[in-house]
Amino acid sequence: MSEPRLIDAVGTSEDADVIQFLALLPAFSTPLEPRLMIVPQTQYQPRQHTGSLHTPIQFGFPLRDALHQDTTRLIHHDADAFSSTMQLPQKMSIVLQFCGHDQRYSRQVNILRAHSTPPTRGRLATIVAREVHRFLTRAAQAGKPFQFGGQYIAGLEDLILVDVLHVSKSTLQPTIAIRAQSLA
Repeated sequence: MSEPRLIDAVGTSEDADVIQFLALLPAFSTPLEPRLMIVPQTQYQPRQHTGSLHTPIQFGFPLRDALHQDTTRLIHHDADAFSSTMQLPQKMSIVLQFCGHDQRYSRQVNILRAHSTPPTRGRLATIVAREVHRFLTRAAQAGKPFQFGGQYIAGLEDLILVDVLHVSKSTLQPTIAIRAQSLA
């Protein structure tokens, strides 16, 4: 199991790119909320190695807001989430493989909109938020609520979508962080 990474949103971590991105957002640069902790996941391994896909799509956005489709504060929320040259399938799987949680979550979702229009960054954040919410709900209903840092995570209030990795031709794996003060 990998160790959780702490991200210091005021700039003292080894993960400088993510910090720089998150520091642009007012919600992450206040002295009251200086740290985020990446929730460790096992990287999804596709059956066929497809080589390097695309760079992660950076977000740094609260999942609670994305779930309610309130993405106007997301940087470039109306921009395409994927390159216009990329051939996207109609459906892609969202995969969550949190360390310490005994089951992998995977669900196919419609990515393309009418007329094969690729999703915007805001729409992709909303899709991921819905799937994380669905994962948390199903885990709780199964009697195995998701835990991290010794605390139960029941909702999206303290969860942040850091980025989305395109790990295979039709699979996306989001990176999720939690506000460290939530674990205190």
